[in-house]
Amino acid sequence: MASEKPYTTGAVARMLNVSGRTVQKWCDSGMLKSYRLPGSLINNGDRRITMAALVAFVEESGMPMPEELR
Repeated sequence: MASEKPYTTGAVARMLNVSGRTVQKWCDSGMLKSYRLPGSLINNGDRRITMAALVAFVEESGMPMPEELR
């Protein structure tokens, strides 16, 4: 079972087999709900994605559910 610890954009990218930039674009557009860590507004970095937000995004997008999220 997947951990409740939030995922980085890199971890999400590896799980969904896409680039990190693609995950960032999904977050920027609001398609994938994420939050930024305090103090990370510089350099557009350090986002986190909860398991619930990631599962909802995968289901809504019609993507196959990664094993890590089952």
